[in-house]
Amino acid sequence: MDILAQALELGLVTRTEVERGLVAAGPGAGTGQRVVALRGRIVATVREAAPSAPIAHERAALEALAADDLAAPVLPSTDGRLWTAALAGRTLAELSAAHHWAPTAGDSALADLTAGCVALGTSLAAVHRLPADRRPRPDVPCTAISTRSVRNARDTALGAEIRHALDADRGIRVAAETVRERWSDRNWTIGRIAPENVSVDVFWRARFTDLGSAGLGDPDWDVAACLASIALVADSVPATVAWLSEHFWNSYRRCGGPGRVRPQMQAMYAIDAAWRAADPAAQDAGGGPRVRWWLDRAHRVVARTSVQGLAA
Repeated sequence: MDILAQALELGLVTRTEVERGLVAAGPGAGTGQRVVALRGRIVATVREAAPSAPIAHERAALEALAADDLAAPVLPSTDGRLWTAALAGRTLAELSAAHHWAPTAGDSALADLTAGCVALGTSLAAVHRLPADRRPRPDVPCTAISTRSVRNARDTALGAEIRHALDADRGIRVAAETVRERWSDRNWTIGRIAPENVSVDVFWRARFTDLGSAGLGDPDWDVAACLASIALVADSVPATVAWLSEHFWNSYRRCGGPGRVRPQMQAMYAIDAAWRAADPAAQDAGGGPRVRWWLDRAHRVVARTSVQGLAA
């Protein structure tokens, strides 16, 4: 079924609005994703089936988390696609963009970004406390933690840089082994958290909008993903990163989040993100600059921690 026809069937738009040209369907932020907009305002997101993120899996994850107001509601579509209602509010990426327009320590934009990181900590703790028996099926890890997937990546110069980082940096090799040994699947996890995939509303509630990698996994991985997202929105400015990270972490722990900050998880999340950024067909593709940002983050994490500390 045509996307606009399905939007009509769902009652998201009216026939008159379509006939007047007030409704448009265009590409979304993710691979295989489209959006429906009314008068320029997004009213729904549509995701096509993809081998790397089966719709059935993501639908199950969305329905489970939406029941606790932690994700976008799933719409009852009949066209084989995954339809979700648009969430009111701004993403962490948008809050960050507003802050960069007024980057003084006391500005309201920084206060909003700080509140967004607090909301992220609260919502992530809620996800990690969900009953494990409500996981989506089939059970899948929230992300590939094995370096095998990276070594089998495309034969490109960027792929070679990632493989070299895995081969040449002993700290990263130790981190990879430690993550494999410690990996658990006892908690709900999001798996892939990015600034553009966290929506914060006017009541400072955070919801997750990309659950293609959600399922049982290790909460420490999600903590690493959030700290990396904070480094991105803070533009790697040390004082701002420290400020936002502290507010996120205090919120997460206060709400009973079981995850911990582990350098080895941070290093391997950065390697995993570099691999995704090196794939031109992937949602997180960013080319050379983004790949090298992630690789530099991985190297800096292991440089701050001794090899003995990573293996402890």
